[in-house]
Amino acid sequence: MLAGALAPVKLPGSRCRRAKLSPVHGGVPDDGPLGRGGTVTRAVAPGRVNLIGDHTDYNGGLALPMAVQLHTTVRLRPGAPGRLLLRSALGPPVTLPTGPAAPPAGGVSPAWARLAAGVLAESGWEGGGTADVHTTLPVGAGLSSSAAFAVALSLAVGVRGDPLAVARRCQRAEALAGSQVGLMDPLVA
Repeated sequence: MLAGALAPVKLPGSRCRRAKLSPVHGGVPDDGPLGRGGTVTRAVAPGRVNLIGDHTDYNGGLALPMAVQLHTTVRLRPGAPGRLLLRSALGPPVTLPTGPAAPPAGGVSPAWARLAAGVLAESGWEGGGTADVHTTLPVGAGLSSSAAFAVALSLAVGVRGDPLAVARRCQRAEALAGSQVGLMDPLVA
């Protein structure tokens, strides 16, 4: 079921192609309040629990994860290219340059924005705008909040492909941010 979940389709009434995503994922127009102008894209990615194999994934072993109902949502309103304003209740707003002007992810401050910088670098996104990030996942509780954030932001900025390709991009984004992770977390998200 998930293998076809990211196939592009035309939504009724839309002028551009959007991704057809599973009920757990997003990537569709949303009319929520983010300011004025532009179409808001909402992308949602769940956290996960691991039934077996907690530390074997990043060592190439077997694992059995399961998505949970807790999730991270990124709502992106496009704006002028060249910078992305990230807003979250979990920290101060951060503006990140996009495209060729983007700094290396490891040099971004505060630390929570490094993963966003890694996603932007890995995606090659040169757009701009405002991204509101909301999560029901407790950060640092072992429910893969960082993978949910990476996947949701990737989908919001237009990363598409089969779930494995998206997960590999998110894994590389985490590496750019300084975390060595396996594929399990972004693949579940």
